[in-house]
Amino acid sequence: MKYIDFFRSDITDKISSESYDIFVSAYNNNERVVGIYNKINATNKYYLLFSEYNIGEPPKDNISIQNNDDLIGFVKGLPKNENICIDITGFVRPYLILFVKALKKLELSKVTFIYSEPVQYDKHQDTKFSKGERLGVSSIEGFAVESGDIPNDKKILIIGAGFESKSFEEVISKYKDIKTDNQYILIGFPSLRPDMFQQSMLRVPEIEKHYNKFKYASASNPFMTAQKIHDTVNEFRGNGQKKVGVYLAPLSTKPQVLGFALYALRNEDSDSLEVNVIYPFVKKYSEKTSKGIARTWQYKINFSQDVFRED
Repeated sequence: MKYIDFFRSDITDKISSESYDIFVSAYNNNERVVGIYNKINATNKYYLLFSEYNIGEPPKDNISIQNNDDLIGFVKGLPKNENICIDITGFVRPYLILFVKALKKLELSKVTFIYSEPVQYDKHQDTKFSKGERLGVSSIEGFAVESGDIPNDKKILIIGAGFESKSFEEVISKYKDIKTDNQYILIGFPSLRPDMFQQSMLRVPEIEKHYNKFKYASASNPFMTAQKIHDTVNEFRGNGQKKVGVYLAPLSTKPQVLGFALYALRNEDSDSLEVNVIYPFVKKYSEKTSKGIARTWQYKINFSQDVFRED
């Protein structure tokens, strides 16, 4: 199966010329969120305000998202026949995964996603993306399918490497019963900016234990990410396992998080795979973490039933 039904393009110089019926963005204080929101042409614009950001002075016209039900309710209210664009730049990662699943249920024939790269993160590899109380690692709603009948040696863990070593450590600790040989680290390479690959590597704890299990996919390409996960799982299954447990931890860039979601959704009805998407939840996220706007990417996805399936 190839992720060929989707399309990516660089629209950095075309943002103002793009036009949509509905534009949805997740508000935070980063220029690459606010700046794009102001440039985009759309008949209706919506700022989702996630409570985890704890924004002091949010924009007046926002839609408060306090929990998963709020988010799902918003998606259900979207019209099916409109030209819809979603800016994933400011989304909290677990909400983004759930948001994509809710969109798939609508079976939209076309949804456009966009993502804007930062010029740099505020404190480079020491940038803090989460803060406050840590709530532990658990499955994202709608992505927990553990039957209990798959032994640990038939389970594979794939972690999208990000900048927060604590999150990485929590995932490894939670799933320590999965053999180290079955733990893979998906690295964003090429990275968003030239120096970010090295910065990310500096944040991977005990890197020597996983070096031989590194996989690479572009940090700005969700389709390459989904394909790399697909290939890695198939390689693992080549050892003769008829049914395996797949544990995905999307800690990396938002385009890669989108790729994790695409893979999980294409395999949610699989008879041979139990795909679980897991995340180290926290109470609060930093509302500003980056400077400037570099490139803006556009991703077009067809959620129609005939296309969005495992072959």
